Amino acid sequence: VADLRAPTPSAAAELVAKSSAEITQRLAQIESLLFSSIQKLLKLKTQNLVLTIKRLADPKKKLQDYAFRNEELLTRLEQSIKVYFSHLNKDIQILHKKLISPKDVIQHLRNKIEKSQFMLHNSIEVKINNLKFKLNNSMGKLDSLSPLAVVDRGYSIVTKNKKVIKSTADINIKDLIEIKIADGIIEAQVKSIKQLIK
Repeated sequence: VADLRAPTPSAAAELVAKSSAEITQRLAQIESLLFSSIQKLLKLKTQNLVLTIKRLADPKKKLQDYAFRNEELLTRLEQSIKVYFSHLNKDIQILHKKLISPKDVIQHLRNKIEKSQFMLHNSIEVKINNLKFKLNNSMGKLDSLSPLAVVDRGYSIVTKNKKVIKSTADINIKDLIEIKIADGIIEAQVKSIKQLIK
């Protein structure tokens, strides 16, 4: 079948092959750009996470907030990718109607798109799981170093004027001290001081 765009069937076939090749090349470029962008974004988020951990005033809460925001951004990114590929599928369907005989080419492109979607989804899942593992590990370490965790295990923290007492040299007779335990604070006055003989 020939028309004004292609005077002969052979010329029409050449146009189809050329269009299919251009579409394949374009999809490959888009796939590469998407994958590169996702890697850069995840690397940037990881770097920001490391910097944030170093500057946190309340590490556990900040880490939880950051983890929530990071997961939200990754979810939005994944949704954007799905929307993009949905539009791309529609463009392919429109092209399918315009081409003379593109069934094999269209099927090949669809398979490639599905494969790309699967690989991108798996890559995002792996990155998310790695970030969750690192966050949980960091929060576990922070918990083990937290003074409150020590109190929860049955110990107490003794302070004088908001400063932790580490030695008998830090207090005197009749000093007022605070003893923090798991469920409250005990106020006391020093009556005697006994030093341990090493």
